[in-house]
Amino acid sequence: MSVPHPLDGGIYGFMLPEQLEWLRGRAKDRWRILELGAFLGRTTVALAKATGGILHVVDHWRGSTNPTDECPSGPEVMEEFLENVKRLSNVTVWCGDSEEVWRKMGHLRFDMVWIDADHTYPMVHRDIRLWRSYLDKGGLLCGHDGEYPDVRRAVDELVPGAQYQPFKQPAPFPPSEIWWKEC
Repeated sequence: MSVPHPLDGGIYGFMLPEQLEWLRGRAKDRWRILELGAFLGRTTVALAKATGGILHVVDHWRGSTNPTDECPSGPEVMEEFLENVKRLSNVTVWCGDSEEVWRKMGHLRFDMVWIDADHTYPMVHRDIRLWRSYLDKGGLLCGHDGEYPDVRRAVDELVPGAQYQPFKQPAPFPPSEIWWKEC
């Protein structure tokens, strides 16, 4: 679902305008942000415009391992993403598998990590475990789609005390949830 929003540059995506505002509110005081999972860049543009710092984006643009996920993927999606973010001077793009990039990025630290990549339990579990290790003390660990059972299970196991914020979607869709915790 995509509803235009001033922060997103008119880019198609699944984040609700209220969720983009939530992200903007958190990103404006953060200087080193990691976004895991970018699709066409709707969230990337919102985060980059909100922060006065740098945004590192990680995606492989091969799509999800979840067979029910109907999100398009492939080189043409990555090309559209790059077109959508080309004017943003504070965005660094890392193309590759989450764990591969994590190994390359060992020297970097973040004060906000946003996870919205593969929504299967093993991948969410892996992404939280890996990327939390690069989060500064007091940093914000957060993500999208907390209403997905696999996402909720991984978050509840690895991020005890995480909060969930539901955002109402038009019928017949259930509320979409952002999860977060300051670590």
